[in-house]
Amino acid sequence: DALPISFPMPQLQRPDFGTREARVKLKPKMTCKQTTAAIQKAVEKMNKAGGGTVTVPAGEWTVGRITLLSGVCLNVEKGAVLNFSGNLEDYLPAVFTRSAGVEGMGTGSCIYAYKQHHIGITGQGRLVGPPKGTEIRKKQIGYGSFDRYVDYDAPPTERFYDGRDGKGVFSPTFIGPVECTDVLIEGLTLENSIFWNIVPTYCVSVIIRGMRVKSTD
Repeated sequence: DALPISFPMPQLQRPDFGTREARVKLKPKMTCKQTTAAIQKAVEKMNKAGGGTVTVPAGEWTVGRITLLSGVCLNVEKGAVLNFSGNLEDYLPAVFTRSAGVEGMGTGSCIYAYKQHHIGITGQGRLVGPPKGTEIRKKQIGYGSFDRYVDYDAPPTERFYDGRDGKGVFSPTFIGPVECTDVLIEGLTLENSIFWNIVPTYCVSVIIRGMRVKSTD
């Protein structure tokens, strides 16, 4: 039996993104930059239209960081695989993030959002992290090295951990909205994670369900 609680617990409502939908037009030989740009452009267009669902079609696609915007649900359909790049430049410029309790400017997340409302990442597709041995993995800051890298006297927006000027990298989490409200994360499979998997930070009203995570083999 469920234990009684001593405070009001509102029931979250699954976000409704309406009937407006757009399928991203992708081709098999597109480069990482081209594929990322096509998806990002579709998200931006849907955001400006007032919201809806952007669908990534079936196929193997190499991408960099994708940023969600208010009112948009990114749907990765069954048979679609987003293979995230191992090149650091595909996760730049640096964005506000939080790693091991430390705020700063870094790579953010493979699927990122900042101060957005009513967003989703859903579907029956797969998201696969950067390959082992790639640049972004080699430059990541380990937990034991934090105090050596972090300037605790500087404001978070002036702490850059983006791999430039010989600095290490705050590794991207897989799905990491920051300061967002009304978030839906549902149905996907995450594989070969570079860092933490599903990390809503400073968010309100978040539904996470039906996710399958295969972090390290």
